[in-house]
Amino acid sequence: MNRIQWLPVLGLAGVVIFTSSAQAQQFQGRPYIGYTYPAGGQQGTTFRMRLGGQALEGVHDVHVSGTGVTVKVLEYHWQMSPQDSRLLSEQMSDLRRQRPRSPATTNLMAKIEYRLRNWVNQPACRSIASIAYVEVTIAPDAPPGERELRVITMRGASNPLVFHVGQEPEYSRKPMQTCRVQILGKEDLALRYRPAEEVEDRINIPCTVNGQIASREVNSYRFTARKGQRLVITTQARQLIPYIADAVPGWIQPVLVLYDAKGKELAYDDDYRFRPDPVILFEVPKDGEYVFAIHDSIYRGREDFVYRITIGELPFVTSIYAGRARRRSGSHQDERLEPRRRGVNAARQGHWRGRLSGRRQSERNRFQPHAIRTRHVAGNFREGGQRHSVARAEGDTARHHQRSH
Repeated sequence: MNRIQWLPVLGLAGVVIFTSSAQAQQFQGRPYIGYTYPAGGQQGTTFRMRLGGQALEGVHDVHVSGTGVTVKVLEYHWQMSPQDSRLLSEQMSDLRRQRPRSPATTNLMAKIEYRLRNWVNQPACRSIASIAYVEVTIAPDAPPGERELRVITMRGASNPLVFHVGQEPEYSRKPMQTCRVQILGKEDLALRYRPAEEVEDRINIPCTVNGQIASREVNSYRFTARKGQRLVITTQARQLIPYIADAVPGWIQPVLVLYDAKGKELAYDDDYRFRPDPVILFEVPKDGEYVFAIHDSIYRGREDFVYRITIGELPFVTSIYAGRARRRSGSHQDERLEPRRRGVNAARQGHWRGRLSGRRQSERNRFQPHAIRTRHVAGNFREGGQRHSVARAEGDTARHHQRSH
């Protein structure tokens, strides 16, 4: 093949390379947020929130779906290079020589010291190393529940992350610094070592605690409970950050453990049914202090291993079954269903409780725990320590059979 025949091939390759490079630059320039900490707040409060991501230059707004939540952008800290760090150090030296110092100079020195103290040359994950600080205000009448949060920059809107509006008092641990990459043989240099007074925190229930799990770390919380209290301890961790199977160190797999004051394990959970976030339902055996702890199942950690744990005598729906049933007026099939909950005024065992109205006692006693060959099971109820099922078929062809345990 001669030189002239090669020219179209080289030209086509150049176009492909240029297009791929342009698309890669365009993708890298899109704003991205990998975590928010804390990932929610209580109604009627104002707090500072930390957002970790990349390509957040020019962030000027944060959008939260729904009503009642307003966010104000405070400052943005990009991931500095070694050259940026050196220039800030030189500027800091010049400011220290200034006499007298104005309030503006003192404020600038504090900001530079903070940036230099928290700078990490080799972050464990560069995609969450850029930090934006915002101020969140939640109105007292803001509807509680899950929202979507997005960062707005000059390049557009970022991906959404989960943000929760809660109703219980909130407690948040100090935010983590950017994690350093672990080097083989020098892993200890990348670990976070908490002061002794920060290893275990004391809380008052009911409340919601917020935290981040670092590598090889366990977060513990001590509280006081009374005998007979039926506590619900629910975790939100994997619900907050999207599942990314190929990420390193991966995704959080939270483990929740409950101890008594002497350190004896009372309850343990690493998931709740089909959900990977654990839940502990616990009836307090006696007055005293108790401790619950959370950690990753294999003790991984990073700044985006964020969690929210709510504890208290709170309603908790365990399941939903037969949420709809036709009401036949004037018939023994007139029935209503209500969810069985855990927490205040809730039964300790079971899932759902059907409540029958307009039925004679004799008819109700005819039904045993199971109904056979029916087209629709309408609900369950408990009476005299036994569990009964009520079945209903379409039309007048219902046949109820009796079965004993």
